[in-house]
Amino acid sequence: MLETKEKETIPFRALILEDHDFQRQIGADVLKACGATEIFEASDGLDALALMHDLTVPIDLFVCDVNMQGMDGIEFLRQLGARSEGSSVIILSALDPSIIRTVVMMAQNYGVRIVGAVEKPPTPEKFRPLLARLSRQRRGTERRQPDFLTVTEIRRALNAREFVPYFQPQIDMRDGSVVGVEALIRWIHPIHGVLAPAVFIPAMEESGLITPVTDALLGRIIENWVVWRDHGLEVAVSLNV
Repeated sequence: MLETKEKETIPFRALILEDHDFQRQIGADVLKACGATEIFEASDGLDALALMHDLTVPIDLFVCDVNMQGMDGIEFLRQLGARSEGSSVIILSALDPSIIRTVVMMAQNYGVRIVGAVEKPPTPEKFRPLLARLSRQRRGTERRQPDFLTVTEIRRALNAREFVPYFQPQIDMRDGSVVGVEALIRWIHPIHGVLAPAVFIPAMEESGLITPVTDALLGRIIENWVVWRDHGLEVAVSLNV
């Protein structure tokens, strides 16, 4: 018999996408044991999108397989990112971990919040740590963000190249020479001015946009480094990732 839910997990509604009937039923049983109050089932992405269209209640968590007949998990995650802000997803798959990491990165680029990945077969022990994290987010015990920090606003700022590197010198204490710089991200917001990373990094991580913003920042760092090199300034550049 499946164990009962942990106290730290609060009730949630879940939609599980899995084209194998038996695996889908096991997943539903695990979610129920972990605190799900309502569980909806879909055999592929198209089935899930149609179900979401008809539902009058929000889905707190999507549990999504990757390989499915019809619309697969990757395409569904792309569709989900375009339709919903802050959607929470657990990837459930038997694929190689390196492939799962790639899927997670793709989903984050789509704007989907990935709670984590679980290897098949699903068990309550595998799900509980991830569901506890989801519960903390829903309780609001994670750091609160300003109202303007939405997925749409972060994407707008990304397209407008508002995320820029500030460079902190690294000094050789023996002679005072600059031997390198550390790149620190800042958001030059048109209304709120210069924003420090503590303000917006948690929102980026939760929305799944931290990877494209990091990539954009690396591009800006390289642009600066090339200019310095062309002017004869050779310094090392470091970045916390």
